[in-house]
Amino acid sequence: MSPPVSDGPDGRIPVTVITGCLGSGKTTLLNHWVKQPELADCAVLINEFGAIGLDHHLVQKLETPTLVLDSGCLCCSLQGSLVEALRDLFLQALRRQIKPFRRLLIETTGLADPSPVIFSLRHDPFIAQRYRFDGTLTVVDAVHIRQQLARLPEAGKQVAMADRLAISKADLIAPAALAAVQRQLGELNPGAPQQPMAHGALSPALLEQMGPFGSGHPPRQSRVLRW
Repeated sequence: MSPPVSDGPDGRIPVTVITGCLGSGKTTLLNHWVKQPELADCAVLINEFGAIGLDHHLVQKLETPTLVLDSGCLCCSLQGSLVEALRDLFLQALRRQIKPFRRLLIETTGLADPSPVIFSLRHDPFIAQRYRFDGTLTVVDAVHIRQQLARLPEAGKQVAMADRLAISKADLIAPAALAAVQRQLGELNPGAPQQPMAHGALSPALLEQMGPFGSGHPPRQSRVLRW
């Protein structure tokens, strides 16, 4: 059974995991991205409701036929639900019950460890044959990330596992403070390029640079973590 639409040299659907603490700006970034013509054929799977909802024809809910994982986190206890959601999404597109998609974005909850998501993408036989893990993008809040790193172990794990770091609210702090944030992030994850942004305005071209066929490094999960 072939993917409904593929976008990559190996024929599988590329999947980017988007993580970051609650309020970091993940949903703002997604809202910006789904309005871009480059991502017109992109599906979005989310597992929490933010203050800003997504209005997009391929946002999916787990508990309904047109699939957002809206409670709990994508952790080991919900790993089966994630696999089921990915399977259903693929089959719906195959049957033309939803519009075929070329890329999938998964937004995790603010307290999620992204590693179980990556594990499912790589090791479930049905999923691994049809989806290709294309890297983790961690969104960090320039105003609050230093406090979050000090008190939330999950924040450090999210930074350490990132293939790229998007620094939101970079326009709200002084240049010296932003530089201090970037130094700390660089100490935790020296291999992840950092991209400051404001109001979620980040080019979706970044997604093409993240995966195994992009211009960046191989996804972080295949390299040694410092966390």
